[in-house]
Amino acid sequence: MPKKEKETVENQLIKYKGEEYDVSKWSEVQVDYYNHVADLEVKINRAAFNIRQLNGGLEYYKDQLDKSLLNGVDETE
Repeated sequence: MPKKEKETVENQLIKYKGEEYDVSKWSEVQVDYYNHVADLEVKINRAAFNIRQLNGGLEYYKDQLDKSLLNGVDETE
């Protein structure tokens, strides 16, 4: 498999904290920091979504358990 050449960044503008930056003028370290920030923001947003989804599922099954206890019936039978 051929080795992928390093991509160069030319005149790529990004917004960070309300300011616009030309990434081609950044050092490799600054680009790496920015990539970490962007990746962590994606992961945090995904985790928040997963927590909302898990809480919704938890509430559903708590409600199902409460209903079955009130009725004294196993609804799978």
